[in-house]
Amino acid sequence: MDIFQTLEFSQSWIDLGIITPAKLQEMKERWQTGEDPHTEHYRWGAFDEFLKAHGELDADLIRALYQLGANDPDETMGGSIQAAIMRRKECPIDLLESAANSDLNFLRKIATQRLSSE
Repeated sequence: MDIFQTLEFSQSWIDLGIITPAKLQEMKERWQTGEDPHTEHYRWGAFDEFLKAHGELDADLIRALYQLGANDPDETMGGSIQAAIMRRKECPIDLLESAANSDLNFLRKIATQRLSSE
């Protein structure tokens, strides 16, 4: 079993440094217990851990993480990533402006609120 594919990660998760071979092994062991069959929980956990381990993120990384959410196979989980990124104080204005035109209502709402408070 390839845990990377099973949990629906893309190469971007590795390229951005969110997951490592050690992290994947840890996830594989947890997956094999059968306690949590929801692949998006593993992706969210890795993403959340990454954010907590880093302080302020540069604009390029913010944009890449936002795109990671946009590309997630689970729209709700991907939207949660995008929302978390837009709520960060260092989220670039141009990203918020772009999100203000999103097809997704909740992203438009977050972006509009952030832009009006800037």
